[in-house]
Amino acid sequence: MTAWLWLMEHRAHTFALCTLCVLSAWAGAAPIVITEQKGLTLGNAVAGFAATLVIAPTDAGAAVFSASGDPNTPVIASIVEGSIVLTTGSGSGAGRQIVLDSWTFGGSLAADGTAVLDAQGKLSNMRVGATANIESDDIGGDYSASPTLRLLPN
Repeated sequence: MTAWLWLMEHRAHTFALCTLCVLSAWAGAAPIVITEQKGLTLGNAVAGFAATLVIAPTDAGAAVFSASGDPNTPVIASIVEGSIVLTTGSGSGAGRQIVLDSWTFGGSLAADGTAVLDAQGKLSNMRVGATANIESDDIGGDYSASPTLRLLPN
């Protein structure tokens, strides 16, 4: 999954895109294939001001994924990293780094990340939200990082 965040001076627009294809399997089971349907979009912010941008899984900005695997398989989703650092430019220095954390699940995923693939082995509308922690010294620019969504048989 790739996350992007765009922070600009004055008319700031914050954008994160999560892209992902992850395979998970247990012995004798078909791999679980995850497909991104929609990237994570993190509202608006203005450079020079501290802000906490929260995108809930019920928000229009939440990332949306689908998965396929063996029918009727219980699964559990997680973001491998507890937090990631979105960077811009060289990524050196606090003013070029924004922390993205507090991952949340919704849609067809329970809040704890659990779900069950349907009788056709499909699961749609898996929704992921997060929080971007913007500091007042963060400069405007494109920010990006690569968190990992994992979906395992449960």
